[in-house]
Parts: sequence; structure tokens; C-alpha cells
Amino acid sequence: YTAGHPFSAFRPLVGRAHDLLDALDDKSRRLNAPRLMALQTVGLFHEARFEAVLARVDRVCAAYDGDLAGALVQRYGEDSRITATGYRAWALSFTGHVDAARGAVAQAVEWGRGLDHAASLCMALLNGAARNGLWLRDPETVITASAEALQLARRQSLPLWQHYAQLQLGLALAQTGKAAEVAMLAEGLERFARSGVRVLETPNLTLLAEAQLRIGDKTAAGRTLAAARDAIGRSEDLPFEPDLSRAEARLALADGA
Repeated sequence: YTAGHPFSAFRPLVGRAHDLLDALDDKSRRLNAPRLMALQTVGLFHEARFEAVLARVDRVCAAYDGDLAGALVQRYGEDSRITATGYRAWALSFTGHVDAARGAVAQAVEWGRGLDHAASLCMALLNGAARNGLWLRDPETVITASAEALQLARRQSLPLWQHYAQLQLGLALAQTGKAAEVAMLAEGLERFARSGVRVLETPNLTLLAEAQLRIGDKTAAGRTLAAARDAIGRSEDLPFEPDLSRAEARLALADGA
């Protein structure tokens, strides 16, 4: 997932894990089922099956056992209910239910604050509040959530979350239309790609291209959109096709087409 592999490769691995789950004892199933269902939620979102995402998140929350929460976050490094609820917010935003999406994000952040587990709170702030703010083109929310997560990640020595917070901040600041911040974002995305982290590459590049168009750099926007089109061809990341196509249309209009 993190490397941006196609979801046709992701799906059978989750299916195999589901088959293995059936062979476990009751306690092991209780420990692992919410996490597995959260992974299924991830796959469903990237297949653009938004109604199925909402139904799956309901199942994650129903199976969630608060008494086991401490053991689960130590085992997996994140909380399955928070992870799944982030994708609930994404699915709600992508289907136009903006207020409900913001409510889901607020709930995930509240759960994160109650867990006393830094990585889970970073997940709620960054994959939930900040990323949902990017979908809604709400840079103020992105900046507020990312800044808090950045401080937390630095304090707790969580380098991956620190890099992700910096990326989210860059995506938001680039939307303000300042050339220096757009250039800084382009460099940040290149560093991410070189590190092997390609998850959400298509929307990240699309947002960069929008910012490049905003400052009038059509040549750079064209290169970025070509890279985004290549990325979506590899990842089969269906929810992000409409935004990419709209950005390509904006570039064509800017070129007089």
C-alpha cells in the first residue's frame, strides 16, 4: 500500500489474511478482525466503492473492543477504529456529505487524544483531519492539523509521521499561490518518491499541478500531470481520476485548447 502498488495486488493478500483469520482461536480473531476489516476499508476506498466503505467501517466499529485497544495499538502501531474512520470521512467527502465527513474526522481525533498513543493521534490528525481538508480544498484545516501532528511527531521521534506532516503542510501552503512554496512542495514530493513512498501519489501530484498552474508555470504543470497520469496507471487509484482529468482540462484551457 505504502509503495503505491496496484490494488489488484493488495486485494488477494487481504483475502488470504481473511481466510487465515477463520482458522484462529476466538481471542486471536477478536484481536485481528478489526485491523483486517480496516485494511479491507482501505482497499474498498481506492476502488471507489464508497458505499461499501461506509458499511465496512460500521463493522469495524461494531467489532472494536475498547478493552483491547492498548494491546492492539502496541501490536499494529495504530488504532483500527481511527484508521477506518479516516476512510469513512474520505468516502463521505467524495460523495458530497461534507458536514458528516468533518464530524467523522473530529470523532477520530477525539479518540486519538483519549488513547495516549502518539502514532494513533498522528493518524487521526494527518490521515483524517489534514487529508480530508485537502480533499475539501480547506488549507486552514490542513495547516492546523498538520502543525499539531508535526510537533507531536518531533517530540515523540516519529520520523515517518514527521515527513508526512511536512508534506501535508506543503500541499496546503502551495495552494496559496506563492512560487517559493510551490517549488518547495515539488522538491518534497521528489524526496518522497525516492524514498519509495508512493501512496496517494496521484492526488499529491494533481494538487502540485494545480498550484503550478495557479502561479502560471504551465510547463511544470504539464510535466507534473504527465507524472500523475503515469502514477494512476500503475496504482489503479480510481477515486482520483476525476480531479486529475479536471486538472488536465485546466491546463488545456490555459494553453488555449
